[in-house]
Amino acid sequence: MNNKKALKNQGSRLRKAIKTVWGGVKPEPEQSGMAAQTSIQPEAEKEIMQIPQCIFPGVFLGLGWGKYGVCCNSYSMDFGDISQAGQLSDVTRDIFNSDSYLQMRASLAKGCLNENCVTCPQRTYGGGGIQQIVNQYTNALLQIQDEAQRHRARDNFAKGVEAAVFGKSSVEHAPSFLNICCGSACNIRCKFCYNCRMEYDPDPADIFRVIDRVHEHLIFVQLTGGEPLVTRAGREILREFAAGRYKFAVRLGTNAQWTDFDLLKPVNLAEVQISSDGATKEVYEKVRVGGDFDDLIQNIKKFVEFQKSKPYMVLRLNYTVTSDNYMDIPQAVKRYEDLGLFVTFNLVMREKDDPQNIKERPDLYEDLLKYADLGIEQSGSVFTRDCLLNIKKTIQEKMLTQEKQRSDT
Repeated sequence: MNNKKALKNQGSRLRKAIKTVWGGVKPEPEQSGMAAQTSIQPEAEKEIMQIPQCIFPGVFLGLGWGKYGVCCNSYSMDFGDISQAGQLSDVTRDIFNSDSYLQMRASLAKGCLNENCVTCPQRTYGGGGIQQIVNQYTNALLQIQDEAQRHRARDNFAKGVEAAVFGKSSVEHAPSFLNICCGSACNIRCKFCYNCRMEYDPDPADIFRVIDRVHEHLIFVQLTGGEPLVTRAGREILREFAAGRYKFAVRLGTNAQWTDFDLLKPVNLAEVQISSDGATKEVYEKVRVGGDFDDLIQNIKKFVEFQKSKPYMVLRLNYTVTSDNYMDIPQAVKRYEDLGLFVTFNLVMREKDDPQNIKERPDLYEDLLKYADLGIEQSGSVFTRDCLLNIKKTIQEKMLTQEKQRSDT
């Protein structure tokens, strides 16, 4: 009885915390995205941030590479074929409660991680759990202009979090966000990118069949690629949003080599993540083959100006650290923060057979740690410092493992 009572109390606190964080939020134009993200009801945030479970299987539906996914690291698993979307009658029943989803949730509830979980970059950098709740969802809800959509999305998400916390396998709610890979088409070729080595051009009609069945409950849709702005699916989704078909928020990943602000203006943009893997022309154009560093900087300035019309839009720069660009970390922090962005750093996802993967370059570990420390000293953002601290932790663990292996032999 005591355990049941404790669970009931935890559930009650969780529901109260979610409603406190989001229930009474009123958009105030003078607030910037980052200010809104970090200032809403700190005590309630503290309550929900303490929950350790990965919530992705309860809130996430990925559409990528012809398959559904339980998270962005799971497309090698079998959650269904997007080309069969025409046969869907109910996403919650046919996908969210499919055998594969049920098995994944049951395994996670028992603490069993499959190989995708073990190599998950979100898990490596401290994410994937409820601690990302404020970062990923608050600003998206604030950016939704339609009040009814905002309330439906909030309540649906609360059900998803509860399901994850209590280890429910079968659920009654819809996904809270979709991650859509719009295709592999791109206007540049990054040396470390695995997407450009594959051909993928999804039929927008299949994607719309899924969106249309859940859009009233969505907080946001995240568009990735390739480069979403040059894929036919990405542009079709944005056009339909501009036409008033959808009211959820959108997170857009782009290399900012080419932009279409006329297309983006009507969209409820919660976040624009600009990918740049260098702070100097030489390094950037070496890593992002075909990219133009001068065009990047000019378009970043345009996005900063564009952000003024969308007070809750987060403008973020993502920097993938490789063996070719680690020395630019301190300059990247200063250059991009000075331009008005906050910067996140990550490592190449693939573990092996990639010369860009600095995790497999022990000869560069000491230098990487040095430049990471310089970046930490430069940054005025706790998010940026945390990213660099997590990279340091990953590399230091690699060093300890190698030292142990040497001592064992």
